[in-house]
Amino acid sequence: MTKYTNVRIIAATNQRLKELVEQNRFRRDLYFRLRGFELNLSPLRDRVEDIPILAEHAAAKYAKSIHRKIAGISAEVLQVSAETGDGMESWYDWLRHERAHHPALATA
Repeated sequence: MTKYTNVRIIAATNQRLKELVEQNRFRRDLYFRLRGFELNLSPLRDRVEDIPILAEHAAAKYAKSIHRKIAGISAEVLQVSAETGDGMESWYDWLRHERAHHPALATA
């Protein structure tokens, strides 16, 4: 008896696969099978305007995991963070390592 399934694969990489295919470092057939829909995003360090939105999302996600409600991250916190240290670069570093910061969110 044959069973059929419908499978969708979501794959992400920080490599330029097309270039790797041309260099024979990534399988051409696999590249074309995976390439159904391609979305290219610039690195977060180049999109610092997205950081407050992502910080809000990280805080809301953590609050949900501990069954708490939060009002969000205040504009003052975002402003102070932008004005001290490396500014939004500090937010970038913080968000890159979000899982390690759950204890910080718990005490915030």
